[in-house]
Amino acid sequence: MKRQVLIYGIVGGILVAVLQWTQYRFLVIEHSAEIYGALVAEGLSNREIASRLFVSENTVKTHCSRAFDKLGAKRRTQAVQLGKELGLIP
Repeated sequence: MKRQVLIYGIVGGILVAVLQWTQYRFLVIEHSAEIYGALVAEGLSNREIASRLFVSENTVKTHCSRAFDKLGAKRRTQAVQLGKELGLIP
């Protein structure tokens, strides 16, 4: 009986970990441009974005700089303007 409970607990833990990883992948990796673009468009600082997304400030800086490079923007305001023109930001 104890062995079955232990096995179910381990399997349940593995399933929870897989679901968390899937959610992370879906939200952060596949939709990072939309998430960061919208938060930057709100005029939030890197620290404010990091606290809302529960990530480090360096992660925000990395994603923002990659987005700027892809858009060809040098500043946040320019990135927001280009994002709106391209329909990436509502």
